[in-house]
Amino acid sequence: MTAPRLQAMARRAFSLGRRLAGHRLVVLTVLVTVIVLVGAGVALADPPPPAAPPPPSLDTVLTNIRNWVMGILGAYAGVCFTLAGLRYLAANSDPGELAKAKDSFQNGLKGVGLAVLAPTIVEVLKSIFGF
Repeated sequence: MTAPRLQAMARRAFSLGRRLAGHRLVVLTVLVTVIVLVGAGVALADPPPPAAPPPPSLDTVLTNIRNWVMGILGAYAGVCFTLAGLRYLAANSDPGELAKAKDSFQNGLKGVGLAVLAPTIVEVLKSIFGF
């Protein structure tokens, strides 16, 4: 082979290598773009719904009921004490109004007493029924 012919073959091979490198670059770019878009789609997908929580135990239910009862009785006691104080202020030495104020105050004390005893009552019921 002659030198010019070898040079022509080398130029063609070099040109072919550059074209293949360009094609490889395009294929690589398309492949990376597809991977990124598919990965983003998976990352932005909605997560699966959470599993249903287990049902609460009877002890939990009784504790929640006790807490609600204590809150309601405490609120009742607060309202009774407020009404008793307002009746005492508005009584003006009227025996009927003073008696109503004392009754409201006693009802408030009963509400506080039941709220304080509620945990003990629940524990007694648990021990009676074996929970």
